[in-house]
Amino acid sequence: MSRSIRGFGALPSFAAAARFQSFTAAAAELGVTQAAISHQIRELEEQLKVKLFHRTGRAVHLTASGEILKKAVDGAFDEIAQAMNQLKPTKPSLRVTSAPSFAAKWLVPRLDRFLAQVPDVDVFIDIQIRVSELSSRGHHVAILFGSGNFPAHQADRLGDEYVVPVCSPALVKGLRRRRDPKDLLRHTLLDVDWHSQGSTWPNWETWLDAADLKSLPHGRIVRFVHSSLAIQAAIDGQGIALGDSTLIGDDLAAGRLIKPFDLVLQGPPECAYFLVSRRGLAKDGIEARFRDWLLGEIASPAPLKRAPKRGRARSKAPSP
Repeated sequence: MSRSIRGFGALPSFAAAARFQSFTAAAAELGVTQAAISHQIRELEEQLKVKLFHRTGRAVHLTASGEILKKAVDGAFDEIAQAMNQLKPTKPSLRVTSAPSFAAKWLVPRLDRFLAQVPDVDVFIDIQIRVSELSSRGHHVAILFGSGNFPAHQADRLGDEYVVPVCSPALVKGLRRRRDPKDLLRHTLLDVDWHSQGSTWPNWETWLDAADLKSLPHGRIVRFVHSSLAIQAAIDGQGIALGDSTLIGDDLAAGRLIKPFDLVLQGPPECAYFLVSRRGLAKDGIEARFRDWLLGEIASPAPLKRAPKRGRARSKAPSP
């Protein structure tokens, strides 16, 4: 059976005219004259011996026969477009679902290092706090904060977490020379509302209790839903934040933040950042390459000093 179709060249004109319900608009899209569109449609109608459009003045509307042909032509063009897309060389793509603060303060500043190692990969950063499961299709990993309870997936702990007061260098100039922790009570304390996210994490009340300052009155507390927001407020000189050790490293190294006091609290041992991925990853796959890079990057910083378990916390001026 022959597949040759007379008038095949008129089908793009018909498809455009059917979509716009206008010969003029179809001509503008295809870069031809309105008369050329009208001529091709008329030839197609003569070949099929049916009317494809109702013509009323300048307006045109599909007939029942036109609707049938439109459905067939649209489907055929869609299949052709899909086939052409499959023929194009495409880069592999990695989707990274990340806790917002980790993405902003740790992942994104280092992302160029990963891309330098794998320049042939496109990356999509998806900001979420929780993920029920990794997508079953495509390359997908997640960096999440929690207990690491992902029984159906591989979960790599990214290290222990500590919190320590941090502030801008300019704010420290207003503290006493000895930097007594009591000076904190004169400043706005920037906190993170972890309880709203279903997590228990050291906050200012915890820190003040460890410093034997809980019974003293203190100034206002401003709470944020994400750690990165509290850290940025501290950088801007709006107060003193309890910084997560993973998230404040770059700002401390760059001098945007300093630690005015040495008292450090360890987070609950069951809480940490985890890299979550599907089990049985191919060693040379994108997810495995990202995992190796991430674990290597995050292993380099030295952990902060832990707070003493007993006794009143003593402040010590940090090195300049």
